[in-house]
Order: sequence, then structure tokens, then C-alpha cells
Amino acid sequence: SFGLLHFNVVGQTSRTRKEVFGYLALMETPASHPLSNAIVKGAANEQIDVPKLQMQNHTLLPGEGITATIVSKDVHVGNRKLFQRLSHYEKLPDDVKVTTEKWEKSGGTVGFISIEGEGIVGAYCVVDEIRDEAKGVVEALKMMGIEIIMLTG
Repeated sequence: SFGLLHFNVVGQTSRTRKEVFGYLALMETPASHPLSNAIVKGAANEQIDVPKLQMQNHTLLPGEGITATIVSKDVHVGNRKLFQRLSHYEKLPDDVKVTTEKWEKSGGTVGFISIEGEGIVGAYCVVDEIRDEAKGVVEALKMMGIEIIMLTG
């Protein structure tokens, strides 16, 4: 299962962390992807309520993320590829790029949320949680002479 490791408000938004995180949870609630579930669970763990706002045209963007209209504004949630295509990623401050690239290098899945007219307002990192029994299984395989390689992505 996946877990939310980081969520940061970024860019020049005047929105609070609670508000941006709420928008992110609202966008992810209808989705069935394990990453979506981790984000919704992460918001609940921080007592972030999913806002009771009308969401229209919730649409999956294969290989990139999701989009919807909330309070007459287009909202996007997804990976770097999506935000590069929308010409939003390039506008992020360098320190945000460095931080999110660090998250990726540590094995996390990084995503962003943008709100029409504001650009990217949030960045998050979701990681696959290591199961309790993993260490014992890996050690047993090594004792059997099997080389272990972890592939991600």
C-alpha cells in the first residue's frame, strides 16, 4: 500500500495549506488509484476535511493525472509530465524543483496540483510502504543465493 510522505504548498498562492490539501483530496476522492487513496488517507490523518464544493468534468488524463472544474476554475493534479505539457512546471521556483527531484530520487512518486490563474499551488510525494515481512523475505532469498534487485518506476 502507498502512504503520503510529503505535502507542501508552493508557488505564489495566498491559499492556506488546509485549503490546498482540501482541493487535492477533493480531486482524488473519486479516483480509484492506490496513489489517490494514499492522498485522501493522508488528508484525513491531518484532519483535513474534503471541501463540499461542486466538482464538474472530473476526467482521467492517462499517464499524466486528472482534471476537473471546481468553483468555475480548472484544477489539475498529476505528474511532472502533465505540468510540463501545461507549461506550469517551468515556472516553479528552483528550490521547489530541487526538493521534488530529491523526493523522486529517494523512490517517491511526485505530483503537483494547479488551480487556474494561480499555477502550481502544491507538491506531494507518495511512497510505497514497505511491508513488515519484506526484510525477512529478502534475507531468506539472499541466503538461497538469489541476488535481489529493486526496480521502481
